[in-house]
Amino acid sequence: MNKKIVFVIVFCLIFLFVLCGCINDNDTTNSGPKTFNWNAQNIADDLKSSTQMSGGSMKWKMDFESLNDGDTLILTDEISNITYTQFLYNATQISFNVKDYKAMGFNSTVVSFLFEGDITDSFNIGDNVKITVTIKNFEIVNETTGSNIEFEGYKEGSDPTGFLSLTQILPKTCIKKL
Repeated sequence: MNKKIVFVIVFCLIFLFVLCGCINDNDTTNSGPKTFNWNAQNIADDLKSSTQMSGGSMKWKMDFESLNDGDTLILTDEISNITYTQFLYNATQISFNVKDYKAMGFNSTVVSFLFEGDITDSFNIGDNVKITVTIKNFEIVNETTGSNIEFEGYKEGSDPTGFLSLTQILPKTCIKKL
């Protein structure tokens, strides 16, 4: 008789242990930041923008469908163009070819990143590189018009200031040659 009771208790404990484990595995409400390994085409495919007008003010939103604040994005791709511009930004623009896509109302065939200073001596067209950034949500509000811009940018990038300043320049530490 005692063996049956012990068996039932052990069975119930094992069942509860398995059930609790399954409940924890299925709980995605607090899953935390994730890491995404993408190429430039994945960025082009996932980036979405929208514009809304209401009561004389505009709301413009640009974000990734799959990425959230705090997620890590690791882009690995081949450089299709590299250009250093000292005027305005003092930054190097590195571009990657993608299929035609629409961004901010314009068609494009490249995804580009800006990096601090002149790094053209370190990277060339055709180089495979890895860019690692952390996604961050930004909101820029124009107090005068009530318009705002919400966008997902990069934590490592320069902080956008001003109403229409969406340009982020990344530190050189974010890019590595493979």
